[in-house]
Amino acid sequence: MMIFQKTFSFAGITIRFLSDEAIKSSEGFKNFITGNEPDLTVEVIRSKIPDKEGQRIFRRDNHECFIDDGEELYYSSYYSGKDDAYIDYALLKKTDERKYTLLVDYPELWDTMIFEALNFSELLVERDVVLLHSSCVEFGGEAILFTAPKQVGKSTQAALWEKFRGARIINGDRMALRFIDGMLFACGTPYRGSSKISENVELPVKSIVCISQGKDNKVEKMTHYASYLKLYEGISCDYELEKIGEKASELIEKIVSDAKIVSFSCTPDEEAVNALYNAFY
Repeated sequence: MMIFQKTFSFAGITIRFLSDEAIKSSEGFKNFITGNEPDLTVEVIRSKIPDKEGQRIFRRDNHECFIDDGEELYYSSYYSGKDDAYIDYALLKKTDERKYTLLVDYPELWDTMIFEALNFSELLVERDVVLLHSSCVEFGGEAILFTAPKQVGKSTQAALWEKFRGARIINGDRMALRFIDGMLFACGTPYRGSSKISENVELPVKSIVCISQGKDNKVEKMTHYASYLKLYEGISCDYELEKIGEKASELIEKIVSDAKIVSFSCTPDEEAVNALYNAFY
């Protein structure tokens, strides 16, 4: 019998986890706990993970997706140094549009581990939300998002805006994007990266800034095509799943058509903040 429950809400989606033991809380997820009624429910069940069967659709990092007799099976694993191998610890099955079953074979239940085992990008895309690798600051009641590959300086630019313009850092790793009444909003998520900051807020988007490291600071408006490619690369999505890939592409197209997207070759100092501020305000 499922006697424990924990519910999280962000980006307009509320997920309730039911389990027969308590789910431990990590610091990054605490701002997202809610008492709201869920949009979908995940039953977390202790179980050995069955062998993989069916057709493998994709394998990425520590996740694999199979289709077996029309059912989508999403496996998650962790690397064991002792065994020098990836060990499956979770299997996600979709019961219906509002209910999932998550089989877990792991010593403890943590919110981070459970969310990692969800095919979360698919859950979001099905509900018209995409997850963008980006840091985010609030300035003047709006969101400025910095997106780039790892180690390029997303968190650095956010920290500079906090230091020199008094901006509020919302997140340092991943933000959700969705439309509310036809307007694009950036929504905080629990995925906070090295910044250790994850605020649960929704802000209208001022701009999406595609950053690269440079010797000077140069802001340029991007073409529609270049903007689309940058978002396609930066958004977490299982494009191999045809229906999800198509819908994600449609959402990206809509975002590109609505948002102000610029490229920014920048330095890691106050001059970068001033250059972008002068371009925007």
